Amino acid sequence: MNAVALLSFAALLGVSVLAYVANQKFLRGQHEWRRIRHWCGVVFSGVLFVFLEALLYERASISFTTELLKGSAMPLIVFVAGCVIGMAWEYMGQLAFDWWHYPSLRRHHGLFLVLPLFWGFFMLIMQDTYAIARIGGLGEILAALLAAAFMGLVIEGINLITNSWTYTGKYSSPIVLTVGWLVLLAFTFILGFNTFFINPFGL
Repeated sequence: MNAVALLSFAALLGVSVLAYVANQKFLRGQHEWRRIRHWCGVVFSGVLFVFLEALLYERASISFTTELLKGSAMPLIVFVAGCVIGMAWEYMGQLAFDWWHYPSLRRHHGLFLVLPLFWGFFMLIMQDTYAIARIGGLGEILAALLAAAFMGLVIEGINLITNSWTYTGKYSSPIVLTVGWLVLLAFTFILGFNTFFINPFGL
């Protein structure tokens, strides 16, 4: 594993520990740790992207970062597509049916403008994970399912600590969340997108 991957992996562990500590302090009534807890979620997502990019580059000498440095518009197209797809899910899941909400957005409505950026990076992260699985020899469907399952465990795991978003009612059921990740997100952010729009790395 190259130096960037190792450092970013270590940073992922460090941010996870800090998020846990911040959450424990917040639960004990030290509300000034609320912001630190939420920022840990943001930093975790960014470092996770760096880790996957470094891992993908080590495996196949390709990544969104290297393509962008070469002058390719592909990474930006994929990022913007992630923003659009993600906000379509937000409109349906958060605004139309109230399946989930973000506690921080209810306190600071201006943060809604930043939400598309999260989905853009989410698309890149999902595609990186899928590409690594494909390079590892998995078929398209199995690679997409593995990518969605892995990212579901990681992202939902850090959300349990940071409480960045909250599911409501029956939609907080583990079965519903599993189906959402393995079927809906795997298709819209990987299989469907790669088939009907762009297959970023041709895998």
